Parts: sequence; structure tokens; C-alpha cells
Amino acid sequence: MSKQSEAKERQGYTSRPIPRVCMNCVNFDFDIQDSYGGYPYVIDVNQRCTLGNFSVKKMASCNEFKLKVSE
Repeated sequence: MSKQSEAKERQGYTSRPIPRVCMNCVNFDFDIQDSYGGYPYVIDVNQRCTLGNFSVKKMASCNEFKLKVSE
């Protein structure tokens, strides 16, 4: 590894940061509605925070953010 690569890894550098928003948080939950007006259409409904059990928007944020880990 080059010195630059080692420095980037040590510092946790990423060229694609993950925004600290509700939709990327482990506490974000929603239901899926698979039809709308009789037509097949998938939308997220009842978006909520599981910590406080209140309604949220996908692009909102709070101090309790914890990043979802992709499997």
C-alpha cells in the first residue's frame, strides 16, 4: 500500500459520504403500499422513528442517528 492509501484508510476517508438522515438510520421504519388508485405502484407510507414512535421524513435527522449496516 502507498503512503496515501494508508493515510486515507487510517483517516476513514470516503469519496462518497453517507448522509446522516433518517432513511439511513437503523431506527427508521416504514410500511409499503403496493398500489395507488388501483394501479400497481410501490410507495413508502407511515414513515416513523422506532425510538420515539413519531412520524419522520426520509431526509430529516436527529442526534440519535445510527448508520444502518449493509449486509
